[in-house]
Amino acid sequence: MTRFTGVALCATMALSSSAATAAVETVLYSFPQDAEPLSRLEQLKSGALHGTTYSGYGFGTVFELSERQGVWRVRTINQFSGSNGRSPIAGVTHDPDDVLWGTTMLGGTHNFGTIYSLTPNGADWTPNLLYSFSGSADGKWPQGNLARDSVTGTFYGTTSSSGTYNCGTAFQISPQKAVSTLYTFHGASDGCNPKTAMHSGAQSGTLLGSTYYGGRGNAGTIFQLAEVNGVWTESVLYAFTNGIDGGYPTDITVDNNGNVVGVTQSGGASGHGVLFKVSQESGGRGWHESVLYNFNGTPDGNWPVGLAPGDKSRTYYITTRKGGSRNRGGVFKYTSTGGIGQETTLYSFGSAAGDGASPQSRVNIEPETGLIYGTTSIGGQFGGGTVYQISE
Repeated sequence: MTRFTGVALCATMALSSSAATAAVETVLYSFPQDAEPLSRLEQLKSGALHGTTYSGYGFGTVFELSERQGVWRVRTINQFSGSNGRSPIAGVTHDPDDVLWGTTMLGGTHNFGTIYSLTPNGADWTPNLLYSFSGSADGKWPQGNLARDSVTGTFYGTTSSSGTYNCGTAFQISPQKAVSTLYTFHGASDGCNPKTAMHSGAQSGTLLGSTYYGGRGNAGTIFQLAEVNGVWTESVLYAFTNGIDGGYPTDITVDNNGNVVGVTQSGGASGHGVLFKVSQESGGRGWHESVLYNFNGTPDGNWPVGLAPGDKSRTYYITTRKGGSRNRGGVFKYTSTGGIGQETTLYSFGSAAGDGASPQSRVNIEPETGLIYGTTSIGGQFGGGTVYQISE
């Protein structure tokens, strides 16, 4: 198996525009040119981090990053060939047995994307092609991470295009590897082009997700899928207008109260995106959206792409593709105390040579240490992106 190898390259200090910080960024690995890691990282019980590259070795890879005696090393645990998948945008999701599950946007039998798994086999991993999308009623081009139901073991995901109305689908894959379509998006009021991972709702048998387009303003939606007696129905909880409410959601999560919290690519008071919350009104009389924070571009970020919960109610970590003090993207922290929100710049990329640029996914926070891990899609020593660590 072809292996990447590398060590930590640099550490830099970040300055905050809104509150004092002492966050330090360390590059753990610099990818070769054109590797282009786009995905979030998944951490297993061993502490190893796993992610994907969109173009590594031509068709993309799944990689493992592990630390031993203070040295971080990357190795390729799966190299896509086209027939078994190509160009993963999503990362991987692990099950209790540390089997990794994921999707590729292209490749497979019809070149419209795949679902795959990687099973640990000693020091190696066994790849399994589970499903090839046909590009017809079942959809094509999956982009969001798979979400696992911890009770049933079922994985849920979306395709960003095709389906009956060419606006994508929601699907499930059972523990027995059976794939079925749950819902086909129409592209009008119900949304179009879902790209983010779905999440379990507060009520049993519900999933919450977002579409990038569609809705009354064609700027995306927050939707709910609900299952009753094996039949899934969709309802739109909120439709964005790309005005002060934001537009084109790029990542969402669900807080402890069942509210959808997320970020939009654009819109808001300055047009650079917002942090928002969609919550249910008292008595179950519908849902409404509130803007928690407006991004301003410089120095606090532009084009938010990732949202990772700290405690799922008061603290969120946000990555932006652009903006920051050097317009190369950044990592930010939003904290709410007593209903008052505070945004802090943890790190602006471009602050040091080789530190990476343009992150395109959320970070991963290690529960025991609070260390923050993420990827940048470009930059680093060789221009192919980085894996970085931030300590607050």
